[in-house]
Amino acid sequence: MKVRASAPTKVTLFGEHAVVYGFPALVMAIQKRVEVTASKTSDGVVRIELPELSSIGLKLEIRNGEVEIKKVQNALKHASYVVETIKELQKRANQSCGAKIMVKSKLPAGVGLGTSAAVIEAVGLAYSTLLGITMDKKEIAQLAKHVETLVQGKSSGMDASIISQGGIGLFRLENETPVLQRLEAKEIPIVIAYIKKVIPTGEAVARVKAIFEKHKDITKTIFEAICAITEKATRKILENDLNSLGELMNLNHGLLCSLGVSNLRLEQLIHLARDAGALGSKITGAGFGGSIVCLLKNEESAKNVCQVLKPFCDGVFLAKRDNIGAQVQIIGS
Repeated sequence: MKVRASAPTKVTLFGEHAVVYGFPALVMAIQKRVEVTASKTSDGVVRIELPELSSIGLKLEIRNGEVEIKKVQNALKHASYVVETIKELQKRANQSCGAKIMVKSKLPAGVGLGTSAAVIEAVGLAYSTLLGITMDKKEIAQLAKHVETLVQGKSSGMDASIISQGGIGLFRLENETPVLQRLEAKEIPIVIAYIKKVIPTGEAVARVKAIFEKHKDITKTIFEAICAITEKATRKILENDLNSLGELMNLNHGLLCSLGVSNLRLEQLIHLARDAGALGSKITGAGFGGSIVCLLKNEESAKNVCQVLKPFCDGVFLAKRDNIGAQVQIIGS
């Protein structure tokens, strides 16, 4: 049997960091997909290749539950998401099968755009199909949240939820349970630019937590303001009021800066984008490097901002909404 699975990545439009503390976030799946092909083999060994998740690539094998690295370089953490996904599915199914798995990504890992959750969901759908297990969108999102927690210590489940479902939605944790309310909204012109992260997402969240614990009264007020912005932005996106949405984006960025998650390179990109015609621009994701998101009037303006930002970042693109979510299909016997 041979299968092909894929999952979109995502962009957080409003509400990052505050979402960890139970406040809402506005998040959108984007058409930069992680693609996985997998075929069943007869020797019981799971062979995994991740040629695009680092500058060098990675090959590894799982034999009887043990991981053997075939090529050593800087993609090991990203491989952990794949390994833990395979092991978790083998445990749940109480069986295993040999497989050759190829993972390809349209985006680099570690830039705050949900690549890790997308990898888990695409690999999970592919390997579960080889095992004869059918997983619906809710189950694959739960798997992704579980594996992210295993690898990085904590996960809100936001990335997993929007990546499995696709579209755009308002996410929040209710009694630690991820809840995603999908929205019916028009496509909005979005540009995303990214640079190398200075610290991992987990550490970024821990730094904000340290500030929260030290200055709880002030930080709670900041999160409440981010919440108010997110809720108003949700109304404005449904009304397609781009000017107000851009203003709210700039306000959200200012509050993120007050939490200390920006840096000089991100600020340069954000202000270059605004000077080039962006209605709003802000950090997206955990910060300390990673990505920014810019809102534009139209596609022509978006292309201009891409050209302006290109010399100053590692990658920039016009982001299109993905309305499909994670999916899998059998392509051969």
